[in-house]
Order: sequence, then C-alpha cells, then structure tokens
Amino acid sequence: MLNIWFSESPYDVPFDEYISQPDPWFDNQGGEEFITGALEREMIKAIDKSEVISCNLIQSPILGAIPPSYLSGTVKTLVLINNFPEKIFNANAMGNLAAPWLLKIAEQKDIRIRLGYIMKFEEPFKIRILNSDTIVDSYKEYLLAAINYLSAGS
Repeated sequence: MLNIWFSESPYDVPFDEYISQPDPWFDNQGGEEFITGALEREMIKAIDKSEVISCNLIQSPILGAIPPSYLSGTVKTLVLINNFPEKIFNANAMGNLAAPWLLKIAEQKDIRIRLGYIMKFEEPFKIRILNSDTIVDSYKEYLLAAINYLSAGS
C-alpha cells in the first residue's frame, strides 16, 4: 500500500528512516546497482525516455550515453522507493508522472513517501494517510486529507 505523510516542510517528518534528498542519496549510495530490474527499466523508459544498457550506462535519445547519475530525480526516487521500502522518501520533487508508478510499486509492497503538494492519483487506489492513519480510496477523500495537512497554519 502507498503510505503518504503530508508536510509542507521537508524537515517535519517524524520517521528515523526518512531520506530528505533522494537524488544525491541515489548517487552516493550506489543507486546504479538497482536500475537493471524489469520495473526499473520500464520506469526509466517511460519517464526519461531512455534505455538501460547496463548498471553504469543509460542510452538517452537527447544526451546520448549517460551515467545513472544523469537520470531524472523522479526516476532515481522511484528506483529507491522500489528497492528500499523500509525507508520513507521525500517525493516532493517528483511530478504527477510518478503517481501511477507509485501505485504500481505499492501493489507489491508497502511504501512510504512525504509529499508537500497534492499529487494527482487516478482512481482506483487505496492510500494510507500517515498523519491520521486513515485509508482513502477516492480522489475526493485524498484531496480533503491533503488540504487538511497542507493548509497554512495546520
């Protein structure tokens, strides 16, 4: 299941396993070791329009041959979420392109993210809002929960 902690501040997350900056964490923790799986290849192809050749080489239609460190922050964060489900990742830099991939990963394992904005998820889904430990299964419920925790002064 996808578990979301809503917080306007990336530093207001009460979990020891929190990774506030997934992009450099990927680069510094050997994230390239995790890009050759089938799901990772599929995400890289869909989001960055690039092909994984090996753990050290990506073929980009725009940039040519690139190292994994040149992948988008969205892809890096999704790869980390898939491979480190025990962590909670700051997903605030990911756009709406990440939403279906988060739900896909969450079909197989419990994952946790922090969001400071309202990401657009397409129904059907089941998402746990960690702030209140409630499960929402409609966009309206999700939106109401997000607004509650992201409104100024809450």
